[in-house]
Amino acid sequence: MRTVDVTDDLQAYLDGLVPPRDDVLARIEEEAHRESIPIVDPHEGQLLYLLVKVAGAKRILELGTATGYSGIWLLRGANGGSLTTYEMDHERADRARANFSAAGFGNQALVLEENAKDGLEKLDGRFDACFIDLLNSFRSE
Repeated sequence: MRTVDVTDDLQAYLDGLVPPRDDVLARIEEEAHRESIPIVDPHEGQLLYLLVKVAGAKRILELGTATGYSGIWLLRGANGGSLTTYEMDHERADRARANFSAAGFGNQALVLEENAKDGLEKLDGRFDACFIDLLNSFRSE
């Protein structure tokens, strides 16, 4: 495998493409590590941000919320857009709502406490982007 040396200037440029990880994200990362809650890693979050931003997505669907970490990255990239996300665990759904509010997205994130496989057919309209973070639920299909 060939590696690429990254200069300080290049790293600064790359870091400038995405928003910094603030106190809310740092807290969620620490809680996830301490409580073994599965979340995307920070680089994956930054990639989600960039993909949504480049696509110009405004209406985003997320399947699998956990505590809202990836949803915050998605909403930051959506620049005023909205997120509809599914989480079956009541405690995690409540934590996600609190985290969305703490990040300034309380009015832009709709957390549905339902199995995504059952809820998808009830959704109206189209979405510009979808992040599926529960593929293990679809193994037999």
